[in-house]
Amino acid sequence: MPRAPVTPNASRVRGQLVRIVPDPSGRGSLWEIAIDRAQDVEGLPNFAQAYVGKTIQVYVHPELKLVLNIGDTLQARIAFRGDERGGQFVLIEDDASKL
Repeated sequence: MPRAPVTPNASRVRGQLVRIVPDPSGRGSLWEIAIDRAQDVEGLPNFAQAYVGKTIQVYVHPELKLVLNIGDTLQARIAFRGDERGGQFVLIEDDASKL
């Protein structure tokens, strides 16, 4: 049976970097971000809004050149990717910056 992908979505989040760990796949990393704000992007559903005040994991590909340290405040554009069996938040188009 084919899987149904998550509807297109995006969020611009702001929060504090809590932890960086290697992604279990061996490529990239997972940023744990304590979210304090999640804004709508381009009229798309904002799945991160439900996580304001909570910590989420965001997959970041290995080629990202941004250098962050634990405790830094950052802003990033993310989306939830997956299907009915699960998924994860991912960084979109290297759109992240230290504040």
